[in-house]
Amino acid sequence: MLRSVSTRVVGLAILIGGIWGGIIPFVGPYFHFTLGPDHTWTWTTGRLYLDVLPAIAAVLGGLLLLGAGPWAAGRLGALLALVAGIWFVVGPDLSLLWKAGGELGAGHGSRTVQMLERLSFHTGLGVLIAALAAYGLPALLGHRAGRAEPRAGEPVGPPTTRAPLAPAPGGAPAGTTTERVAA
Repeated sequence: MLRSVSTRVVGLAILIGGIWGGIIPFVGPYFHFTLGPDHTWTWTTGRLYLDVLPAIAAVLGGLLLLGAGPWAAGRLGALLALVAGIWFVVGPDLSLLWKAGGELGAGHGSRTVQMLERLSFHTGLGVLIAALAAYGLPALLGHRAGRAEPRAGEPVGPPTTRAPLAPAPGGAPAGTTTERVAA
């Protein structure tokens, strides 16, 4: 029950992160917080590939985790969110493969602001989404800590207990022998 609730909370957090990742490139220029064009609601292929598409995957994954009804849908949601988070992180570097200089665009403002832009638009957001998705995934795969499946031929049921050993002759502690070994 608790894991189901926490999986839904994870889904909500992923949903919020996905919405942030998809909308901040377009509204960030209002606050002088942007990568690439510094005009609001400017559409570029870089924003499509690096922001909008992973945001859509994260939002869908978050919604599937929020529903968390059928196990297969929850697994698909966690995997979608995991892929979205990874794409937010590595997408800007991989964009160097199809465009010289990459699709990311230039940061605006001081060095601190540029660092915060890169963290909140891509790297930090992607790591957060991927970590949350990874947290939600084991619950949906059915793994439980400390639970081992029985091996072939092993009896299934409660473990058996052995009777304690009787004291050895001559008052020696149980399990010991009173014989001397020649040196």
